Amino acid sequence: MVKTDNYTTLNLSRKNRQSPYFSKTGFETKPALGKAAPLIFCAMLTAASCWTEKQADFSLKGNSGETYPLYSSSNNLSGLFDMTKTKRYDYVLSESERVPRNYSLEVDYDIHIGAEAQTTPDDDGARPEAALKIDDDFGWVLPDNLKFINADITNTRMRYVIPLQTARIKKISFEIKGGKKKSGAWLRLNGLRFTERFYGFEAEDGTVRTSPFVKEYAAGDEAETPVILINPDDYYAISGQRILFIDGISGAPLISAGNTAIQYIANEGLNEYHSLTVPAAFWERRNNAIQINGSVEKAFLKPAPPDDGMTPVIADTGFILKYPQDKWRNESYEIFFWESFPNILIFDTASYAVQDKLFKRLAFFAEKKGFKGRLARDEEIADLHGWNAHDYNAETLARFFDMAEKDAFPLLDEEIALREILIK
Repeated sequence: MVKTDNYTTLNLSRKNRQSPYFSKTGFETKPALGKAAPLIFCAMLTAASCWTEKQADFSLKGNSGETYPLYSSSNNLSGLFDMTKTKRYDYVLSESERVPRNYSLEVDYDIHIGAEAQTTPDDDGARPEAALKIDDDFGWVLPDNLKFINADITNTRMRYVIPLQTARIKKISFEIKGGKKKSGAWLRLNGLRFTERFYGFEAEDGTVRTSPFVKEYAAGDEAETPVILINPDDYYAISGQRILFIDGISGAPLISAGNTAIQYIANEGLNEYHSLTVPAAFWERRNNAIQINGSVEKAFLKPAPPDDGMTPVIADTGFILKYPQDKWRNESYEIFFWESFPNILIFDTASYAVQDKLFKRLAFFAEKKGFKGRLARDEEIADLHGWNAHDYNAETLARFFDMAEKDAFPLLDEEIALREILIK
């Protein structure tokens, strides 16, 4: 529509009405006629109807399960994209939605490139490509294979996790760069969802979940040792503490980041393939690059869970023994879940004095002759020795604290803190 001081008219040719958008060349200006106003008004209503946005078959899922419908004025509401044609598709939310801190957009899609398009681009047409843009910002190419993690897999279901550094999101666009028509290439979008920041790769139930800033290659040594590099750009780095999770470990991989290097050797008696979490305390805040030399089936970096100072740190016993004391959240002790046996809680204390305040009365209650089954007063056991190490089951702990509550027995502050940790 073109406006001047004297007239406004529209050219609604058949060609223009077939297109969901109007280009500048689809409008003309003509001298206004005195009786043309009703005609112009009807024409404007007709034009507006061409801009009506319809709800897409797919939606954006929130982290808590909420659903945000997406709308588009394009004729592609199903999310099935023909990758033999170059075209852009825009989908908008009814209103902009807030993006939580340290979050990403997970794109769930199936992709089929076809043998014709998997060859090196030539004069007959380039390899097709699909890119996703958020509010017309930088575009992320959606991978159609897994060669970047050294896996010879194509035409599979992908969940590509794209980091978000915007406070809000309103529009999601897919830009298709068409390839050879004979290839029959296509992409089917299954869904979109907000998810916690994720860098790495994992496969489950025929679906591969991966992200930008990750690759795997052979070290070039005699054994052709696999090397996995997770190296987010500073702009997209995880804000705050982060942990590394690896699974399907074979052998003794070397894990390094900055000045930190860890040679991991599995506990005897465990299965050959198992999981491992490298706690946040072992990583330098400013170093984003993590390298794993060795064979693993999964490896990904994610934000550390919120720390309330009481939730135990998940760690293998090797990490517990080497855990830096200056990273303890309590100067007197640190608490851990043993990752291989998560029903076991481990306390590492700064001294035997701290250990006594936490466990000495409990030791007498649980197993000391003459004291077993009752709560001893401080003055009774002040000059007596407890243990240098302690091991108690859940039933004994419950009986100790139930009796203390029933009898209104005065516990030490450390014993009360222990109770709160166990309850939590």
